[in-house]
Amino acid sequence: MLNGGADAVVVQEMPPKPLSLAYDLPQKGHTVCECDGQLVCFGGQASLAPPRMPAGSPAPAFAAPASAPQPTAELWTRLPTAAGDWQRAYPDGDGPAPRSGHAAVGLGGYALVLGGAGADRKRLDDVWKLELSKIVTVKTSRMELRLDAWPTEHAKTVRKAMQAAETAAAAAKVQEEAAAAAAEASKPKGKGAKAAPPPKKDSKRGGAEPEPVPVKPSIQLGQVCQCLGASLNLPLEVFGLELEGPDEVTSEFNGLTVWLSVRPMRGVGLATFQADGAALPEAAMDQLETLLRKALPPPAEDDAPTAPAAKGAPAAKGGKGGAKGPDASTATAAEALRQEAEGRKIVNHKLLAWKRHTV
Repeated sequence: MLNGGADAVVVQEMPPKPLSLAYDLPQKGHTVCECDGQLVCFGGQASLAPPRMPAGSPAPAFAAPASAPQPTAELWTRLPTAAGDWQRAYPDGDGPAPRSGHAAVGLGGYALVLGGAGADRKRLDDVWKLELSKIVTVKTSRMELRLDAWPTEHAKTVRKAMQAAETAAAAAKVQEEAAAAAAEASKPKGKGAKAAPPPKKDSKRGGAEPEPVPVKPSIQLGQVCQCLGASLNLPLEVFGLELEGPDEVTSEFNGLTVWLSVRPMRGVGLATFQADGAALPEAAMDQLETLLRKALPPPAEDDAPTAPAAKGAPAAKGGKGGAKGPDASTATAAEALRQEAEGRKIVNHKLLAWKRHTV
């Protein structure tokens, strides 16, 4: 019995990023068949692993553990216009459930997918027909988010160093107290006795206390995805997140960049956006942009940094947008806290900047 089929294949075209990241195809249990001169890869077991860097790229400063392989319903095609690269595609209609160990055969302009094992190794006995005669290219946006967070490994290293410094400081304090107690006990008793000189302090530790190092939270892509899902009322599998970070964290480090895309899935966006399938990515991006503008409004085009006043020139009076005393400062601080809270609600971290890229 034929359980279902899709009338077309949707290929998502997104704007390029400064650093292109690619994901591995399913690791095992998938099928590859030929349909009208193009290869079609479906299903198999894949891990939620960090992105694979292109050849020749420097090693990233972040590392994320890969999850255990799970059955997937991912569809990949190698189109004649793709210059030999695999592209992620989506059935424009109901599609088969995630599976591995299934069978697939290409028959002209369509492919048949048969059986396999689904979640929890449950045996599947369904048959699906995937039409490949129609290729629908959907141009969608990509959101660039800059978050105030550290790469995971760097955050671990900093916290370990701080713990070691705190342990050493506590041990040094105990030694100082013991030396002071010994000096007090060694004071000669009686009239005219000279007291022993106090223990010398380490000159290296003298002076003002060093300012504490600001510790940033480690990036949590899973939490970012959950916050996005709650904000847009969409399931987590709709979102594609790609992390981009510097090779090393320096004093000029200014946040990590997360690239966000929305997949053109069906059956998930009608209730919220009255849009589904190929129309879902742009509808979701429009709503996300509205939320981000409330959390972190983009600067106005006529906003320019104020030049410093010349030496001896009179100070400028507070005009439009200028300082107006303590009340204005309090209002500005309150607005900054509100915006930070709104940003954390959407992306789980403090939002430093965002930009929508379109094709």
